[in-house]
Amino acid sequence: MKNLDQIISLCKLIDIRKDYNQSNGGNISFKDGNKIYIKPSGKHMARINGLDDFYCSQMKIFSDLLTKTEDLDLHQQKFFKQFSPEKHRPSIETFLHVQLKKYTLHLHHIGSLIISCRRDWKEFVAANFQDALCLDYAHPGIELGKELQDQIKSLGFIPEVVFMQNHGIILSSDNYDDFKLLINITFKKINSLIEYHNFNIDYFEKAESLFNILHNRGISFYSSLYNKKIPENFSNFLSPDIIIHLGETTETKDLITVGDKKVLIFKDYIFILEQDPIKRLEIEELVLAQIEICQNLKKSEIHFLSSDIVKRISTWALGKARR
Repeated sequence: MKNLDQIISLCKLIDIRKDYNQSNGGNISFKDGNKIYIKPSGKHMARINGLDDFYCSQMKIFSDLLTKTEDLDLHQQKFFKQFSPEKHRPSIETFLHVQLKKYTLHLHHIGSLIISCRRDWKEFVAANFQDALCLDYAHPGIELGKELQDQIKSLGFIPEVVFMQNHGIILSSDNYDDFKLLINITFKKINSLIEYHNFNIDYFEKAESLFNILHNRGISFYSSLYNKKIPENFSNFLSPDIIIHLGETTETKDLITVGDKKVLIFKDYIFILEQDPIKRLEIEELVLAQIEICQNLKKSEIHFLSSDIVKRISTWALGKARR
């Protein structure tokens, strides 16, 4: 399947960039002849590893449902009832994707949500994204699909950028290289217009740079809940628990000796290497505790444990058992 590897890589990047998308929301699709492949409902982007991880269907099934004019909820419920929890269930937004171009991405990009939640969102979009379509809020599924269908008929062409009121953004293109360029240009433009308070865009841009370095080496990582630069006096030599769970050091200057580290520092930002979801939360807790200690004390005021103590704790069998 052409561009499949690039699409999978994009899915994994999106999972790291929490400014692009959060939790298991959003969806991505591509078309092959009369078929559409789309991320299944509820599946995290990071868990897309191959063609079998996509839901595949003839597009006509969804196009036919868009011809319904009455009892839309009933038709929708009947259609989705056929899918068991154990099988891939199509995204509720497949009704949008079948009407758009070959490659389509719908995300809850935080900047696009800020824009589409404004009372004057249409005026704001018109002033900054002249070729974008504004889609009024409609219930997800057939109802929203029909709203897009009406707008496309009115326009006379398929738009590449769609802002959905209170619902995020859609980007679509028939060429994959143009698709990637559209994503980059649109999101950079959005980020230039928004003053974020809890999302440090520089952190997520550095996360993307790190992704581009490590992905080809098969090394997965996660963005941290703490997306500010770490304190200058950041160190693991603080307490037994921190040493046991985070290791002797987080420094990985050349990004070659990642080894079995649980966290790493890149461009003064911290990223999580731990793969187990429960342990990853534990690592986050320890990282935040460590940062709090370092923020409250100057380097000259901190009593760091000696390297001998650190080494002893790191190789301590009882300590390793707690990991």
